Amino acid sequence: MKLLHTSDWHLGRSLYSKKDRQEEQAAFLNWLLTALKANTVDLLIVAGDIFDTNTPSNSSQKMYYDFLLKVRDTGCQNVILVGGNHDSPGFLNAPKEILAAINVCVIGNASENPEDEVIVVRDKEDNPSAIVCAVPFLRERDVSRFTEGESYSDRSKRIAENIRKHYEKVAEIADNSKRGFQANEEMNIEGCGRDVRVPSEGPPNKKTKSNPMPKDITRSLFFETEIQETIRDVDNQMIPPVVKQPKIPVIATGHLSVAGGKKVEDDGVRDIYIGNIECVGNEIFSPVFDYVALGHYHIASVIERNVRYSGSPIPMGFGEANKKKSVFIVDFAEDIPEITTIEIPVFQKIESIRGDKSYIHNRLDELIKSGSSVWVEIIYDGEDVFPDLTSYVNEMVAQTKIDIIKIQNRQYQDEVLTQNDNTQSLDDLDKFEVFDILLEKNNISTERKEELKNLYQEIAILAESS
Repeated sequence: MKLLHTSDWHLGRSLYSKKDRQEEQAAFLNWLLTALKANTVDLLIVAGDIFDTNTPSNSSQKMYYDFLLKVRDTGCQNVILVGGNHDSPGFLNAPKEILAAINVCVIGNASENPEDEVIVVRDKEDNPSAIVCAVPFLRERDVSRFTEGESYSDRSKRIAENIRKHYEKVAEIADNSKRGFQANEEMNIEGCGRDVRVPSEGPPNKKTKSNPMPKDITRSLFFETEIQETIRDVDNQMIPPVVKQPKIPVIATGHLSVAGGKKVEDDGVRDIYIGNIECVGNEIFSPVFDYVALGHYHIASVIERNVRYSGSPIPMGFGEANKKKSVFIVDFAEDIPEITTIEIPVFQKIESIRGDKSYIHNRLDELIKSGSSVWVEIIYDGEDVFPDLTSYVNEMVAQTKIDIIKIQNRQYQDEVLTQNDNTQSLDDLDKFEVFDILLEKNNISTERKEELKNLYQEIAILAESS
């Protein structure tokens, strides 16, 4: 059984509200169809954040459904998608019964019954080929209940412990299911054989009162051998050869922050829990799991050999500009899974140029001469004040394929945060960054600042999940 692990498509996402990325996303999905066919993949797993918002546009929805319809043409028979923190559980789950008709299983949110998250994947002969613990993003309300007067520290511990228990439960269900399949296989094998022996009246070459020596020993041995060969021929026709049954791997998914995952500045990864619970350790994953397909972080990373983040297929911000994007192919043909990294092509080049005036000028000049389409971020950190940076770089790239998307002039920051600020506009910031700046400007104490940030984060998460 062979699976392909991907995550964090963020269909519908734009680059700082200035560049539509639908063309890149469509190119990736077309590439993915080719990769599924070329690698003879049996199961596709998408580990959350299929969409960028909980109200995806019509064009994003069309990309999604068109892709799912085309998957079967690649030879891939099964698709499992789990919801992420950006996804709307209601939206993902709405068509799940229809999608099940084409072997697409959707788990938009955690169920009250963990058995609903344990999926038996079957091959073309309807034999079990894998068991998947399809765990989606676990919202706090899915795994625990708020206790009045509880400290942030205690609350964080409670959430982490309940996440661990959730994975422990689905692992137990999957392991019991696997043992049941293995027991059935053993019964089938044992029921196939029979032990047939030719009765002997005693050693043929020893004369006794009850077994006199035959007059023609050679003739007697010939007939006994002939009988044994006849029985063996019958057995060979009746008993099918015992074929070693393939291993049934147990696979888990997750959309959460696991210690060891990689983040970069400007990657758009949101905090998903309150307090200091942002990361959990990989010890929450049972040894029962042969592979854990993670989503949430946008940089591909290996937590352990069989616990991995695939990362996003395209860079979500300039912080990821130089990061290679990939998917993982996991082949369970042997006892130890063989894991292969398949690099995703660059569909739209983006680049962050950081330096003084001379460096920025020279690098822009190189990009212009290359004739490539590049979306660029400019970060000026030279020692001299450069007040006309914006007009300078825009004049350089006029009538070229270079688009300046974002400009930071660190020597000429304006104190007022407004829509017209060319150095740092509201379009460049998310709601949490805006709140942090407001806290700084109002001289809030460090202790009070952390409390307000946690409260604001809680409100934002509740608003997104409502």
